[in-house]
Amino acid sequence: MKFKYYIIVACIVLAGCKKESARLAADLKGTWELTSVYGDWGGNHEYEPGNGNIIIFNGDTYYQEIKTTDTTYKLSGTFIIYTGKPCDFAREQKLITFDNSEYAGSFSLSGGKLTMGATECIADGSTSTYRKIE
Repeated sequence: MKFKYYIIVACIVLAGCKKESARLAADLKGTWELTSVYGDWGGNHEYEPGNGNIIIFNGDTYYQEIKTTDTTYKLSGTFIIYTGKPCDFAREQKLITFDNSEYAGSFSLSGGKLTMGATECIADGSTSTYRKIE
């Protein structure tokens, strides 16, 4: 009897995770524009609407444009979002990893606001905030 109970609980947990992943993918899909960067060696910066620093998510792929004074960097590839610990002393949290990088970043999505950045494992990292534009 206990075995059946454990199977039922496992199925409910797995179904809940799949629903959360599907909802997250749907909420993330689209174009996001950079609004601010906090931390890092460069300090804190606010960005005006239309600044051209965007990231586009579609399924498990992304395309990103990073504009500087004289150069535009274009990146693309795959990403994964998962819950885990980015290093031994960190708390468990929602993480994002681009192109199977060995470094995971923090990830938060709420109310049309996307926040990604360094975890507490990286002392001099930064955090970027985006707003959904499409």
